[in-house]
Amino acid sequence: DDAQRAATLDSLEAALDGGDAARGEEVFFSTRAACAACHRIDTRGERIGPDLSKIGEVRNRRDLLEAILFPSASLARGYESLHVVLTDGRVQSGLLSRETSQAIFLRTTERVELRVPRDAIEEMASSRTSIMPQGLDKTLNQDELGDLLAFLRLLK
Repeated sequence: DDAQRAATLDSLEAALDGGDAARGEEVFFSTRAACAACHRIDTRGERIGPDLSKIGEVRNRRDLLEAILFPSASLARGYESLHVVLTDGRVQSGLLSRETSQAIFLRTTERVELRVPRDAIEEMASSRTSIMPQGLDKTLNQDELGDLLAFLRLLK
C-alpha cells in the first residue's frame, strides 16, 4: 500500500537523522545485515545485486531508505528476477545470468547458478518481487539504519 509505505518512510526518515558513516560501513559488511552478500562496493562484496560503489551520487536519502525497507518498490534495471515454472511443476527463481539456445542460467541469492533446460520450461515471467529480502528494519536497530544510510550517501 503506497500510503502505508509513505507513512513508514516519513516516520523513519525523521528518526534516522544523522548517522555515522564509518559505523555504517561496518553494518554494510556485517553478516547480520548481509548487504555485501549480494552488493558490491568497489572490490568488496558480491555481484548478485546492483553495484553500490556510486549509489550516493544517484540516489537521495529517502530513495535509499525506501530501497532498504521496501526493495520490491522499485527494481533496478537488469536486476529483475525471473520466475520459472518447470514442466514437472517445480518453480525456480533467480536473476538471469546467461542463456544459450538450449538453456537459461539463473543466479540465486545463495550464489548458485542453476541451469534450466529450455525444453523443461513451461512458463517464465519477470517477477515484481525483489530477491532482496524485506525486513532489514526489523534486523537492524534505528542507529544502525541511520549509520547505514550515512555510509551509502557518501558513496560517490
